[in-house]
Amino acid sequence: MEPIGNQVDYAEPSVQPIPPIANSASVPSSAVTENIKYAGFWIRFVAYFIDGLVLIIPNFIIKFAIGVLLLSLALGSVVTSIITAIVGLLVSWAYFAFMTTKYQATLGKMAVGIKVISDKEGNLTKGQVILRETIGKLLSSIILSLGYITAAFTKKKQALHDMIAGTAVIYKEPNKKFGVGAIVAIIAASILPLLMVVGLVVWLILAGLIFAKNKAKTAQDNAANPSISAPTASQPAEDNTASNQQNTSATNNQNNNSPATNTFHDDSLGYSITYPQDWNYTKQTDPSNGDVKIFFSPISNNVAAGISIDKFEGTNVSKPSFFPGFVGSLEKEITNLNGKISDEKDFIYKFDDGTAVTGKHFKGEFTQGSNTAKEWIIAIPVGN
Repeated sequence: MEPIGNQVDYAEPSVQPIPPIANSASVPSSAVTENIKYAGFWIRFVAYFIDGLVLIIPNFIIKFAIGVLLLSLALGSVVTSIITAIVGLLVSWAYFAFMTTKYQATLGKMAVGIKVISDKEGNLTKGQVILRETIGKLLSSIILSLGYITAAFTKKKQALHDMIAGTAVIYKEPNKKFGVGAIVAIIAASILPLLMVVGLVVWLILAGLIFAKNKAKTAQDNAANPSISAPTASQPAEDNTASNQQNTSATNNQNNNSPATNTFHDDSLGYSITYPQDWNYTKQTDPSNGDVKIFFSPISNNVAAGISIDKFEGTNVSKPSFFPGFVGSLEKEITNLNGKISDEKDFIYKFDDGTAVTGKHFKGEFTQGSNTAKEWIIAIPVGN
């Protein structure tokens, strides 16, 4: 067409390039608008409360079975307690790790409608779960469980173990209301700490009342039955020979309300012993080394129990190695008789003159012929 004057008879269209449509796969997760509601401290506490109830029965069964097995191996109560405690921790860890890896939630979290997600791009990985449930929760626990409480203050409601593993806990359906079961669990978990505090206070009050009652009863008994004064070192020593000799004519301490007793005293041994009047004692002295053996037993042809006291003399006694060697030899004798040693402990023994030494006591059980013998051995070193 020909222009008419300075005008044209049509408008040339203005064409602009159209920007490409963004690929949703390349957009970072932070740019996607999503209705995310993070789970706070109290709802997570309720979930842990439910998980604790879930773990009670399997933990009890497994720990009981292992405890019985370990006790049958005679490993001792302390070792058994430590091993069963470790087993309990492993059972709990396996539960949390498996459920979080497979379902992103434990049964407790499922009950209140929350789950664990990755705080980074992508899905929750096994590595994150393991890091969260091991190192993360260990650190959260060893600082007086303060790592768990951080979920109440952080922006994304993350506990310390969540921050370490790069995870977060969110509601599955942010706008859904709690069901009846979840509400009951929340109420129970909220009341439990209060009940525990009240129970502790009641227990302390009852314990105090029982203690006061027992103390008053003891004072009343002491007033009604004055204690017999203990023999002193000024009492004459009994003259005993090296042969077996029975003595029933020692000092008789008794009143109308207490059993008749005799007192054995020997300055060469350094102690006095009060024993029932219907018991005898024999004393032997080995002329080759000066060792003294005293045996107390009931007056009976069939002695089922007794008290044996040995004092060892000689140059070897004062050596530092004598006492532990002596105790070790006794334990070896018992184990050689198919026996076992238990409750081995050190204790402080104080003499009348104020000096104190570290002794040792233990219990032994072994077989002699057709009889089972039990001994409680107390060893006290007295130097020279």
